[in-house]
Amino acid sequence: MFGELIDLILKSKIITSSNIYKRLIDMLNTQDFKNSLNEASVNKDYSCIRCYKCLEEIIKTFYKKDDDFLFAVYQYALSKSFSEAVTLELDEEDFAIFETYLLLLKVFSKFQKLSNDGSFQSRYPLFFLGLDEERNLEDPSEYKKFVEAFEGDYVYEMMKLNQEVIGYNTLDHVCGVHYLSLYIARQAKTKTYL
Repeated sequence: MFGELIDLILKSKIITSSNIYKRLIDMLNTQDFKNSLNEASVNKDYSCIRCYKCLEEIIKTFYKKDDDFLFAVYQYALSKSFSEAVTLELDEEDFAIFETYLLLLKVFSKFQKLSNDGSFQSRYPLFFLGLDEERNLEDPSEYKKFVEAFEGDYVYEMMKLNQEVIGYNTLDHVCGVHYLSLYIARQAKTKTYL
């Protein structure tokens, strides 16, 4: 889990170009932080709250506002896809810590999808097409753009935060519909039509 997070952080221009980057890496590279990730994994607790708890000391170091951090990071994720829906003024100086949280939540979500933890996100994981399926699409470039936007704009993480922070259950609905539609499409593809 730790290695995946560091790989994602190193690819983030917002984080690597920020004034918190070097200190952030030092704070992440501690045994306490690694132990908290391991504990979350052992307990199969991939919630937004648990993600926050893993990063709590780091967040408190860099996020100095009185706002609810999870609501603020939700608003940041929301701003990437639905900027007109944002109700909180966001400061660019906070973007690196928001990105750090969202990247860890992305790693948490990946582990949850594979964990068989009993959640809807684990029973009906939202995985995109495999490479063979992607190559067989009529226009793979369009699909790739969609996946890049979905991943880059933290859409999954936004829905997960929306569920835990706001109380709407969009993520479970999307996971179920996605799973069912891919299941039906794969079945239809195996049938021969005259």
